[in-house]
Amino acid sequence: MDSKTVVPGDATIQQVAELMANKNIGSVLVSIDEKVAGIITESDILEKVVAKGLDPATVTASQIMTTPLVKIDEDSSLEEAASLMHAYNIRRLPVINKEEEITGVIDARTICYALPIVSEAIFRSIRIERG
Repeated sequence: MDSKTVVPGDATIQQVAELMANKNIGSVLVSIDEKVAGIITESDILEKVVAKGLDPATVTASQIMTTPLVKIDEDSSLEEAASLMHAYNIRRLPVINKEEEITGVIDARTICYALPIVSEAIFRSIRIERG
């Protein structure tokens, strides 16, 4: 996933969907006044546009984006990311640096793949320390 794909708030959902299809990604960030203000996922497009019979050529990104944007600091753990996702019932979480800039997006699938690997590494280090 191109985690830094950002569209302007006035982009149409048609443009957003085409971008997502062309880049084979499931979400885009939405920028308003040069700041990332929200996120649009495939589910947002289906639920907020298609299911309601709205015209994707006239609905804009800012009209359907999920906001406020839930973010996590890049120094946070996978467990903290998973906890935030669970608390807010979201699958994608923008990652920010100390300057509040988006540096990436972590998704639930990545956490599902990574946690067993991290857990195994921790258990190995515990076994080595105990000798």
